[in-house]
Amino acid sequence: TLTYELNRQPDAPPDFTPLHADFDLINQRQSSNFSIINGKSRASIKWNLVLRPRRAGKLQIPPVQFGPDTSPAMEITAVEAAKFRPQRDTGSSHVAIEVEATPEKVYVQQQLIYTVRLLINTKISPSSSLSPPRIMSGSATIDQIGQDAQYTVQRQGDNWQVVERRYAVTPLQSGTLDFDPVHFEGQRVQRQPANQFDPFNMLSTMLGPVIHLFSDPLSVEVMPQPAGFSGKLWLPASNVEIHTQWSTPPEQLKTGEPATLTLNIAADGLRSEQLMPPELTFPDGLKSYSDQPLRRDEITRDGVRGVISHKIAVVPTRAGEYRIPAIEIPWWNTSTDKMEIARHE
Repeated sequence: TLTYELNRQPDAPPDFTPLHADFDLINQRQSSNFSIINGKSRASIKWNLVLRPRRAGKLQIPPVQFGPDTSPAMEITAVEAAKFRPQRDTGSSHVAIEVEATPEKVYVQQQLIYTVRLLINTKISPSSSLSPPRIMSGSATIDQIGQDAQYTVQRQGDNWQVVERRYAVTPLQSGTLDFDPVHFEGQRVQRQPANQFDPFNMLSTMLGPVIHLFSDPLSVEVMPQPAGFSGKLWLPASNVEIHTQWSTPPEQLKTGEPATLTLNIAADGLRSEQLMPPELTFPDGLKSYSDQPLRRDEITRDGVRGVISHKIAVVPTRAGEYRIPAIEIPWWNTSTDKMEIARHE
């Protein structure tokens, strides 16, 4: 917390922009005070800034302009956040962090759900922050899924407010995927003693000391693609569906007139970038022209559902009856741990 105090109203509002080079401005408050002591009046204005260093080491707090007045520069030392981690087991009795990975063992490119639960049984400042999960070793993509869920649980007779945040994590290589501890930084909101003179209710709430709390580290075993999978494209998913739609009913196709076949593929637990349209072989007498597939990812509380839509223009060159081979997509069912084939005729 950095405090500036002036004994008069400045000619211009202060410019705190120079602080942004090395600090995040978390909170800012301004208060005024006027008193008369022994017949002499005294007025002052205070600015209380809550700053978070962006890096470790010696940092300069630069001069700040208050109109024509300038504050002096000063130096502080910021310590690596890791230095606080040995204290996480004895952290705040009012805040707790739980992390969970489901499942704890996955195949490479199989989606897992990383859940963070922040439990609180006190009031904390709105400026409090919870870091996203980061990979300490291994390689993966991480995306938050859905909005935060909020609910109440009871632990040892006390009610705790829970903020639950979920992430879809896709490991990109086999081995061990290690998550860095999640970091909570915040301040309790404390009420001032009732006997303190505060006629304007300006000091009814005050921020307590900064709380640094870290979750336990978490590891997930990532297995390589199983030998039992024989498909060309590795697709570990919980479900794969194929749907087709014709712009003109197939029985009404006419020679020389194009019709559009739309092929939709959806996979639960895969991103659309992991999907490819299957290779279709049309019999002689049907010419085909393909567009680039359209891709989208649907985000739900259960994770990511990848969808691709592939349009193919089909033109009959002569009359007759044609049979288009069935569409087949091999995939690995992560629920049954077996290979399956999605099929559509």
